[in-house]
Amino acid sequence: MKAYIFTSDKLNFPVLERALAENLFSPIILCEPSKERAKEMVEVTSDSMIMIDFDLANAAELASYLPSLPTQLAFGSHDARAKAAQSRIKRFVAKPFTRAQLAMAIAETLRAEASLPEPGPVRLSGPLVPLGEIRARWTQQFEAIGKRWTELDRMLNATAEQLKVLLIGKVVIDGDGNPKVPARDFPLQSALVIEQDESFQRLISRHLAEKCVMQTDTARTGASAWQMMQQGSYDVIILRWEIQEPNGLALYNRLRSAPETRYQPIVVISSMVKPQDFRLLEEDFAVALVTHPVQPKAFAQALAKVVMSAVLAKEYLEALTDLARSSIEAKYFANSKALSINEKNSEIVFSSLKVGGDHFLAQERFDAAESAYATAWKLGDRRLGLLTNYGRACYLGGRSKEALKLMAMADVLAPKNVERLCMLGEVNLAQKSLADARSHFRRALDIDPDVKKAHAGLEVLQAIETSGQTQPASNEEAASPISSFAGYLNLVGINMARNGNLTDALNYYRSAMTFVHFKANLAKLWFNVGLCYLRGGESDMAKDAFQKCYTTSGGTHERAAKYLRDANALPDHPEAKPAEYAPAPELVKAVPAFAPEPTAVKEPEDFEFERF
Repeated sequence: MKAYIFTSDKLNFPVLERALAENLFSPIILCEPSKERAKEMVEVTSDSMIMIDFDLANAAELASYLPSLPTQLAFGSHDARAKAAQSRIKRFVAKPFTRAQLAMAIAETLRAEASLPEPGPVRLSGPLVPLGEIRARWTQQFEAIGKRWTELDRMLNATAEQLKVLLIGKVVIDGDGNPKVPARDFPLQSALVIEQDESFQRLISRHLAEKCVMQTDTARTGASAWQMMQQGSYDVIILRWEIQEPNGLALYNRLRSAPETRYQPIVVISSMVKPQDFRLLEEDFAVALVTHPVQPKAFAQALAKVVMSAVLAKEYLEALTDLARSSIEAKYFANSKALSINEKNSEIVFSSLKVGGDHFLAQERFDAAESAYATAWKLGDRRLGLLTNYGRACYLGGRSKEALKLMAMADVLAPKNVERLCMLGEVNLAQKSLADARSHFRRALDIDPDVKKAHAGLEVLQAIETSGQTQPASNEEAASPISSFAGYLNLVGINMARNGNLTDALNYYRSAMTFVHFKANLAKLWFNVGLCYLRGGESDMAKDAFQKCYTTSGGTHERAAKYLRDANALPDHPEAKPAEYAPAPELVKAVPAFAPEPTAVKEPEDFEFERF
């Protein structure tokens, strides 16, 4: 977030500047305390904070000119003047203040500002389910989860001897003749320990053996651990935060960005987790932090916590998500008492709503996704990951301003989330705030140099700058649907191809696809890729791209179908998939350098580039 400070106090400004910099505010701008400068704040974007010194004689006048959209925080020797401007200023920090006091005030201000709107109307996907039936289903699920929680608690907190008694009669012989306990009877059978020091590896392995973990693999670097996780699954990851290549922060972000490991149970071990890293870990219900040197009791408790959370999510969240969807569509969450939601089971409901919102996002039902996230927030969920997903729903629904503010707030409160940084970069790209977009993508790459979306963002950004269309978006453009941004990205590629820069166009389209979320638009980009290959004389590559176009469109793209019919390569059963869940598009192993001269390959007469 950006910070604008109205003050003439040269003593307290350095304290303000250091505290804001520590919380990753950038840039930090000292403003002249004049009404003319205050009036200019109307142009300030929503991902900003305005701070005003109420020791200024004209502070109240300045406050009256400030816009209401950016977050505002007041400071001064006494709060009498700030109280007079209460309609504008909602938080006040008394001088003299420390950096810690200011950081706390900033966090409280941002959390207070992150009030999500009431859920709006939701498009129904089926018949209305009676309230009594929904209440009965929630009660049934809560009872089942309670029993399973008790069972897991006994098992995961038992001693080795107690566990052997609990598992009597549970052992079965697998196909290779080896004894095995079914995962439901004991969901902690394999672990991966990521730690460079071999003596510490052995210590953790002994702790795991005491919990009857049957298989413990080890990795000394983040890279080797990541490769091992691609080849097999583990019940729990033990991650030493101080590892390298990549480091613990980067590896953690990779795990949480990949759909298959998004809810992977992780125990983080560290002797010096930074405050910002700790705030990132607080977002996660399937992670626990254990300080080094490790105490056996603390390790065992952390292990039980994350495995129980992950197991319950895996076994019940799909059913709970369906139930949450029914409740959202019927608006039955308006009265939490009617659904027997209480402090004990609210975490279960929160997780169901969040995953339900994610499901709606994948279906491109942004109204329902917003309703799911807003409902969870209304019921008391304060995990910052919720703000990130709500911001994503706002953005994909065409409300970039709200998206930018929500995600920028979450980024200050819990920084170093690579997914969120890339999303912030994407929103800034859509608004043509290129300097801000570059900053977010580079911050993501500072955490993990291998983030593909950040690299793609920088490539797209460079192409936009080269095209010369770098003016900031107007307020109307900033609020336009995301498909307009996708159309603009497509146009940049078309202009490259028409100018004969087919190699550049193909490289550009590979990056631009990362930021196209709707399968109809993605299909059109694949068509234009095929056309680039066709014009470059690469008919096999063109056929492959047209097949992707046809498949992504669900078999509705007529011109791609025409070409594939002529080439006798029309797929029998196209399966359309949302762009968000499609694998990262690798157009070619090595992009050929096309000559701009016309080729001998005949192009169908009606094959003009797709626009949208």
